[in-house]
Amino acid sequence: MPRADERREFVEEAPRRIPVRARADVVVAGGGPAGLMAALAAARNGARVVLAERFGYLGGQLNIEHSSFTGTPTLGMGFQGVSGKRIIGGLPWEFMQRIKARGGSIGPIERTVVSSLKGGFLDAPYQRFGPKVDPPVVKMVALEMVQEAGIHLLLHTWAVDAIKDGGIIKGVIIQSKSGREAILAHAVVDATADADIAASAGVPWEMVPKNQLYRMYVELILGGVDTDRARAFMKEHPERFSYVIFPTHDSQVPAGFQKPIWAVVDLGDRKDLALRKDRLALTATGTRAEIMIGIRPGLSNVGTGCDGDPTDIEDLTQAEITGRQKALLNVEWLRQHLPGFEHCFVLGESALGTRESRRIMGDYTLTEDDLRQGRRFDDVIGLNNIPIDKHLSGGGWSFELLSAPHDIPYRIMLPRGFENLLVAGRSVSADHVAQSSIRKTTTCMTMGQAAGTAAAMAVRAGVPPRKVTITELQTKLSEQGAILSQEQAPEYA
Repeated sequence: MPRADERREFVEEAPRRIPVRARADVVVAGGGPAGLMAALAAARNGARVVLAERFGYLGGQLNIEHSSFTGTPTLGMGFQGVSGKRIIGGLPWEFMQRIKARGGSIGPIERTVVSSLKGGFLDAPYQRFGPKVDPPVVKMVALEMVQEAGIHLLLHTWAVDAIKDGGIIKGVIIQSKSGREAILAHAVVDATADADIAASAGVPWEMVPKNQLYRMYVELILGGVDTDRARAFMKEHPERFSYVIFPTHDSQVPAGFQKPIWAVVDLGDRKDLALRKDRLALTATGTRAEIMIGIRPGLSNVGTGCDGDPTDIEDLTQAEITGRQKALLNVEWLRQHLPGFEHCFVLGESALGTRESRRIMGDYTLTEDDLRQGRRFDDVIGLNNIPIDKHLSGGGWSFELLSAPHDIPYRIMLPRGFENLLVAGRSVSADHVAQSSIRKTTTCMTMGQAAGTAAAMAVRAGVPPRKVTITELQTKLSEQGAILSQEQAPEYA
């Protein structure tokens, strides 16, 4: 629940009339991976949609995390399960295919792991890189798809408050250069990542203490890297690193793309890999230096973690400052210690990345045990098989592969006690450990597609999203290419 209010001064704000900017069937707050898919799904299912996004582009984490330029080499973007089959389809997969068709991604391709850790860390079952994307193409394709769908898009627009009548949400308040305005809608999807609209409406939520929150992060994009020389050194001297991950067959990397590689150096104490039954797990303490050679020639990423509460502006400010300071120290470390980086320079930087904050309390709370047991649910709207991935306060890291996919239940997107509101993305109803898995980009896109589809169905039927017939929702999702069971999973290619 929210922290106890600090002792502070207050001023009274005079009541004011707020002009209505637009009316819609569905309004989506936030245009990141979840919000983008929610808006597209709602529009394609016949709803009039307004999408409000605080940045000047769409795609959120797709543009600022490891998936940009380099991807996350352990899993790619998490479209596959432990069987090696693709368990995510529908709009997220269409989005990736359109990015690929525009020359903005590579993968999936086989990869090799060379590790100094005991037990073959990060070896099977994830044997392929997933798609790795180029942010400018992500932004362009996202805008094209939104325009094609006829969505009313508002960029540079913060969704700041809910319009409610008791427990019924009737729209959102937005704030922009045009002032404070309202968007009225029959259904609202909160895809703000921090459950901003849900929290403002009074939806109950949870958040662990600040010193237990998963870390925020800053990433820098480096130019001037002799990537061929750096890559050769990493492959020839894997003993210098905790692990090195690279394509098994260079011929699988399309012409014009840099062959990606990811290496990690431990800068603190470490507990070696533990093999437990049918899963691999690692717990590391201290800090790590991650070296990521990107998919574009001459480019690399380097980043650092920083602690704090993403809903506290003091912490956000400090994270921006210390994150960049620490990231620049990592750049200097690379110049001094890794061949090929001697003359690198900072070409760009990400927005501050966040992993965890508020988690709503929904009709069902997804648990760590649900993930470990590969649990099935009658109201399944998608699958997840992303590892439990804890980026711990102070720099520690805990990573554990799940032995099988689990179902994502629709109920985790339905806030307790409120109607006409769905929450999609990392702030859904899940416990602290489960959230470390389902917060990833592809799973957020899966939830977004389901939320947008359900919102459109609810509007058409004249019922709140909680009253949507789950079998009809599942049929609609299946028709749209979503994968709701392991039996439906196609080969990952």
